[in-house]
Amino acid sequence: MYVGPNTSMMLFGGAVAGQRLGTVIADNQIDITQIVKEQLIKDLDKNHHIKVQNEGPADAQLKVRILVYGFTNYPFILQRTVRPYLSIDATLTKDNRIIWYNKTVEITGLGTTRYYFSDLLQDPQLVRKSWSYAASIVVNKLLATI
Repeated sequence: MYVGPNTSMMLFGGAVAGQRLGTVIADNQIDITQIVKEQLIKDLDKNHHIKVQNEGPADAQLKVRILVYGFTNYPFILQRTVRPYLSIDATLTKDNRIIWYNKTVEITGLGTTRYYFSDLLQDPQLVRKSWSYAASIVVNKLLATI
């Protein structure tokens, strides 16, 4: 199991492989924050016709937090392959008042390719691909109520 830094979750096994994967992710500059941000901007623009800007005056402020992310073999603990998981929440505020909030947790399942840790270690682009897919699912569910 690999749990991203600054998240809180117990490791049930595979800590050494998880540490190695963390090193590969850092060495290849795979940034879950950037992956989620890109997916969020894309989804807001395409499906909700909302433009996101980083500076200047805006109608509202959107704050997104990545609560937990990584790879897990849950619910099949004895299985040797892993799949991505991601948990995020978002708050939209206007004039210092919350006008929308949602949270989603996703252990991606159907349609998600499962990988051996060794494959993720050898081909870091599989990590990027897996997290991009997870981000598309989670962001879509998160924004369903906006």
